[in-house]
Amino acid sequence: MASPIMDTVLDEIVRTAVVHDVVTVHEGANQPAPTAATSVVVKVDAVQAQSPANTATSVAPVAAETSPPSTTGLPLTYQPNLDTESATYQGLVLLNHNVHRANHSVPDLVYNSTLASYAEQIAKTCFYKHSKAAGDGNYGQNIGAGIDAGNISALLTNMLYNDEIENYPLPYGQDVPDGSQFEQWGHFSQMVWSDTTSVGCYTYDCSPAGQPTTQDCNANGQPYLANTNCGPDGGTPAVFTVCNYYPAGNVDREYEAVKAPLGHGIVQMTENGLTGPDL
Repeated sequence: MASPIMDTVLDEIVRTAVVHDVVTVHEGANQPAPTAATSVVVKVDAVQAQSPANTATSVAPVAAETSPPSTTGLPLTYQPNLDTESATYQGLVLLNHNVHRANHSVPDLVYNSTLASYAEQIAKTCFYKHSKAAGDGNYGQNIGAGIDAGNISALLTNMLYNDEIENYPLPYGQDVPDGSQFEQWGHFSQMVWSDTTSVGCYTYDCSPAGQPTTQDCNANGQPYLANTNCGPDGGTPAVFTVCNYYPAGNVDREYEAVKAPLGHGIVQMTENGLTGPDL
């Protein structure tokens, strides 16, 4: 099945992608694709650490009794109704980080079930903002709104990596790069931060239970995912994705952790699925 990839433009204030067209009907999905006349807004946001991360954090590694998700044999096309807690979702999270980390000569991440549980707690608040309220707070974080779990590859690869790598302030290897446009590259830098070793993500649909994903307002005129826009024209589908990272990236004065890319071919999520080298 093809993926509902979207034509996007970027807002100069908060990495916001305005979706003008959805190219694929979700065959067999519980939710219909928006019509061509409907526009939706997809939001992503990164957090920048203000001081070096505390290496004495109590964030636990992957639970010993949990088999690590595999990044081989995964479905690379859009997966409607994908379970966020499934090995497929977790494997796609790792794949869409590690294929890019390899391009920057940094080690693969492992899946961290503790960080994923923190991400679940934050996503289920249905309030779109950064939060370190879950756990000890000693982790990095990327968040996104409007893209369902089955399209996690589009969020991670297309929006957080491909859309931002060209915005990173050159040259690579600076301890203190120009941070005036941090919101234009902060997701990318966290994804490839060399000292980060693990990631855990969670995607939650805040739409009313038993109903298709909606971008419409509730009975009180408010979005189901608070702190986003709602309505048929320009509303954000009420889906919240949180990815937590340990150790945290984007640490002030430590940006030598962002290594120069090797120039591998482009990996991207297309209408036909995730494509590119090393998949």
